[in-house]
Amino acid sequence: MADIRMTRSEWRAEFGELKAELHAREARLIKWVAGLVVASAAAAAGVAIAVNQILAAGVGG
Repeated sequence: MADIRMTRSEWRAEFGELKAELHAREARLIKWVAGLVVASAAAAAGVAIAVNQILAAGVGG
């Protein structure tokens, strides 16, 4: 039964580790999402430029 019981400081240490792990995961997720947004914006800009060039070439040619 003594193995099951934890002191208050042990609980605080466990929750501190959990909190640190969650913050690290959150930071990785935010970086991943930010990278995805930047890549998506760059791809959309590239498509818009390509379509604009194709349409401009078709009108003048």
